[in-house]
Amino acid sequence: MRAKVFSKFLYVIAAVATWTLPGYCLAFQQKVISGNGDLYLSEEQVDELQKAALDGDAQAATRLLSYYGYYRSDYANAEKWAVVAAENGGVLEQCNAATILKTSDSQEARKRAGFWLKKCRAP
Repeated sequence: MRAKVFSKFLYVIAAVATWTLPGYCLAFQQKVISGNGDLYLSEEQVDELQKAALDGDAQAATRLLSYYGYYRSDYANAEKWAVVAAENGGVLEQCNAATILKTSDSQEARKRAGFWLKKCRAP
């Protein structure tokens, strides 16, 4: 169930990331064969995005969230970058983090989801 909810959520994030970060998306440089081909990142792109995300770029962190969660099915890293995006971004990123963390296997992460949910609902 967790993977199903997570996959649906990441599909939306991937669509947003694709439109907002065309420089990081190979789909603009080559023909996409699979449905998730536009989520592919080279090691160099991952390094660039990680540096940008750790320097405060919410869109870079969101792109990493999509890459790890949907393309690689690496939910631990997806959760990590969801939190970084929430820390760097605004209400949307905070709500994304809440949604992802509430499906976590970790009780601690599920509790933290409540924090991000309160933050994204705050006026």
